[in-house]
Amino acid sequence: MPGFLTCFAAAPTFWRNALPAVALAIAAALAAPAHANDQQQTCIDTSDMVATIITLRAEGSRPNAIKRALKTGNNKVDAKYTDTVDPLVAWVFTIDKALVEQPTAPEAIAAEYRKTCVGYQP
Repeated sequence: MPGFLTCFAAAPTFWRNALPAVALAIAAALAAPAHANDQQQTCIDTSDMVATIITLRAEGSRPNAIKRALKTGNNKVDAKYTDTVDPLVAWVFTIDKALVEQPTAPEAIAAEYRKTCVGYQP
């Protein structure tokens, strides 16, 4: 994990700045949760999606294949999250490939996403 964190810390400013923007875009794409617990669950669920997308990308899947897998395939997400698939896939493909291919990338990036998402206040 320390190797990944070093890589993450050295990532371009764009990557570090893109995370809050993506979390805001995802939160806007979803109906605003009625309760804090709903928002927290949404953040947990979408961060799991992020980890899945990163894993599939690292395995060589292309964006459209990942979108299909999340919308209708083996990794199908709950219907309430289908609108978040496209922006999350697009965002994951902005992350440097070397970062995505790190062994701990799915968990580490998803955890950072979750922290940003949970802190979002509409």
